[in-house]
Amino acid sequence: MQSLPTPRLHQLLRDAERTAEVKGYRFPRSVRRHYEQLSDFPEGLLVLGDALCSVNPVYGQGMSSAALEARALGDMLSRRAADGGGISGLARPFFAAASALIDTPWSLAKGSDFLYPQTGGRRPRWMALRTRFVDALNALASEDAGVNQTMTEVLHLARPIGALQQGALARRAWTRVITDALRPAR
Repeated sequence: MQSLPTPRLHQLLRDAERTAEVKGYRFPRSVRRHYEQLSDFPEGLLVLGDALCSVNPVYGQGMSSAALEARALGDMLSRRAADGGGISGLARPFFAAASALIDTPWSLAKGSDFLYPQTGGRRPRWMALRTRFVDALNALASEDAGVNQTMTEVLHLARPIGALQQGALARRAWTRVITDALRPAR
């Protein structure tokens, strides 16, 4: 815990006692299906939830993702009903909307899973840099309630991942990454 980007967790947990054995589990792989890229889809059918995207359950975002997709579908159906439209041609706009919703949990899960050496697949070239950026965000969140709030909202899928990757917050995180990289080793 002492090696974490912020000493706060170590301070909170250094005297804690484990109350149960550590248990492992197996999750075969995360899967994202890109129905939005299909040129044709059977009329009157849709898929959502894990059939669109299944991520590591340790992040607790599968049900939330499915709920967001269901809400998007409900909104589309309500708009169509208000306009006197039916469900014809619903698949394409729904899959496009669902894909945008899936971007955040997929990016979060993919990045986090690749932190573990036993994760299979080709690691993105940007992985080390992304890890430094997330470490900087975590350090900022431990110091700034507003940053913590934004990170919590993104992790709970209340805001898109872009809230962490753009604007003043991203500039602060990248500044910290650069400052940490230039700091002499201890």
